[in-house]
Amino acid sequence: LYCARERTPRQSPVNLAEVLKEVVALFAPRATQFHINLETMVDEPAEILGEPKDIHGLISNLITNAIEACNADKDDHKNHRIVARITRDKGAAVIEIEDNGAGMDPATRNALFQRMISTKGSAGTGLGLAMCHKVATEHGGSISVRSEPGQGSTFTVRLPARPAEVKSA
Repeated sequence: LYCARERTPRQSPVNLAEVLKEVVALFAPRATQFHINLETMVDEPAEILGEPKDIHGLISNLITNAIEACNADKDDHKNHRIVARITRDKGAAVIEIEDNGAGMDPATRNALFQRMISTKGSAGTGLGLAMCHKVATEHGGSISVRSEPGQGSTFTVRLPARPAEVKSA
């Protein structure tokens, strides 16, 4: 229903580093359970105007998928790693979730952001990445992916950054 509903997100200040820290704290035990190193890197603090719970859900979905991609990787000798990164680039706040898991072939990459498309069989709903796409676009941004089979994936979300001069102290 979330993906079908048209809406405009609330415009509250959202500190992306704080949201990332919360999400990583939630998923760190799960990553540790599967022997995945979950790292965060905040190259430059970034704040946006948006709906905090939507951004939380977007990052949660991407980290969940990264953990599952590492678990799906057939290379048992690989030290699996996920890096969740916040940067700024030309007026955009950038969220990157990078993993060195199973990766995807071109056909899978091309269908990712469509509703009801899942690579997880009956374990997936096919709504997670569609929801991420909806959140990114509703917030005036975009989401993209780079991925190669066996090499992992990097999801990049670009959102309009809140200008420095209007940030709260």
